[in-house]
Amino acid sequence: MSRRKPWGDAENVAVDVLWEDATMLVVNKPSGVLSTGPANVPSLEADLQAWLQQRQSAAGKPVVRLVHRLDRPVSGALLVARTARAARVLSEQFQARMVDKRYLVMVEGRVDDPQGRWLDIIRKVPDQPRAELVGENVAGGKPAVLKFTVQRRWDDRTLLEIQLETGRMHQIRVQAASRGHAVLGDVAYGSQRVFGPQVTDPRQAAIALHSHRVAFRHPKTARPITVDAPLPTYW
Repeated sequence: MSRRKPWGDAENVAVDVLWEDATMLVVNKPSGVLSTGPANVPSLEADLQAWLQQRQSAAGKPVVRLVHRLDRPVSGALLVARTARAARVLSEQFQARMVDKRYLVMVEGRVDDPQGRWLDIIRKVPDQPRAELVGENVAGGKPAVLKFTVQRRWDDRTLLEIQLETGRMHQIRVQAASRGHAVLGDVAYGSQRVFGPQVTDPRQAAIALHSHRVAFRHPKTARPITVDAPLPTYW
């Protein structure tokens, strides 16, 4: 359900709520938007804070706690806690790898294997907003594991479904690019293909990576919940 609410002097901000109750929400994050950011910097977290503030009559800021993040150029399902307890319980589920996160990603070239598992070691590049593969025993290196299944192939690109087993910085982007299959539009990791709407600010550009499904236990009732996020229309 798409919620569109105006506030302040800014234009209406679209908040695409996929699922919600009193303890948490699942929202469909658009590409080109930060999940969270410093004060006075536009972000999904700030939009949600303002939107929830309008809905409640009580004074004070509503609780908005993102329990995970999506990279700025990535779209899709994002879990948001509305209470401190929900944030703690959901964070514990992520740490215990109880949350099933599925992504759709369009990559350059043909991936021949119908399915497989990629295991690498990734570290954040010092003083840079990017990650890289490294060898064993390199300082800062951490295991990165994912499973993939081919959904469709073309001569020059492949659609994959990815299931993350770990959550490292830019993990899908780095692991795919290192195998010669950069995510479409991801110039930071070598993509030669244009993807998504044209933008004047390169920071708002999209890449062909979408968090299309998330499954978790409700933080209060422990009931299993699965939420799907539809692909953006430009896909």
